[in-house]
Amino acid sequence: MERENDRQQELIDSIDNVEQTAEDSGASHSARQWSSAIRSDG
Repeated sequence: MERENDRQQELIDSIDNVEQTAEDSGASHSARQWSSAIRSDG
């Protein structure tokens, strides 16, 4: 059970790292603009 929690935490950490990297590079900002543009179109 403990081992499963560790694996889950590692997965969460890696997802957080990816999101943080995207924010640092400005990718998430343009992705947000892109998705809001699609929303306003449709």
